[in-house]
Amino acid sequence: MRLLLDENIPVRLAGSLADLQLNHVRDLGWLGISDRELAIGAAGVYDVIVTLDQTFPAELTGLTGYPAIIVLSPRSHRLIHVAELLPRLREALTTIAPGEVVRISRV
Repeated sequence: MRLLLDENIPVRLAGSLADLQLNHVRDLGWLGISDRELAIGAAGVYDVIVTLDQTFPAELTGLTGYPAIIVLSPRSHRLIHVAELLPRLREALTTIAPGEVVRISRV
């Protein structure tokens, strides 16, 4: 499973997911590109895009062939709050299908 972390995901979160194949958009020099451009660039390379951007899926209207999208909704964008959702993120990765959108919020 190849993951791409959107620019709004704390870079340090990647350390908590070190057992997975992943890149942060910062690693690719993709900071500031639109959600559509990100999805198009990730197609065929990444299986899942992980984002905090609640409107990300809506930006992909009319596109096909893009990776699955996991939208995290933590209490805040602080690392500690995003990290609280990691167990549910890992669980979602076991069943997510291409092009599917999964929303994960705090319980």
